[in-house]
Amino acid sequence: MSKPEEPQKLETWFVDALQRHGGSIQAIVPALQEWFVDGYFRGCAFINSVSELGSTLPEVVKITQRHKEEMTFAIENLLPASKHRQRNAQPIALAIDGAIIRAQIDQSPVVALSALERLLMPFLPE
Repeated sequence: MSKPEEPQKLETWFVDALQRHGGSIQAIVPALQEWFVDGYFRGCAFINSVSELGSTLPEVVKITQRHKEEMTFAIENLLPASKHRQRNAQPIALAIDGAIIRAQIDQSPVVALSALERLLMPFLPE
């Protein structure tokens, strides 16, 4: 992954990576692994920005909220159609954020991706 400079590019990369890896819920872990092992990985710029600037620049929080909504929508589109589709995308998005932070802290994707894979199991098609 080349270093995206704009939120739009990151969101496009995420959707494209999900498609490259099969376009289903099973694509999440390999898509994130692709990013985590890239030399440009420094965690989520949006999470990092809110941590550093959120209390002084409210627009950073709004931009991050919009980004997270768009990422959750991309996840929702991986799930089979159901009345719980949107509700199920929320915990997956939260687990992905946790995996991003853990990979950043560990400076390795191993634990983060392994845990995420286990957390995704209830959402996999039977």
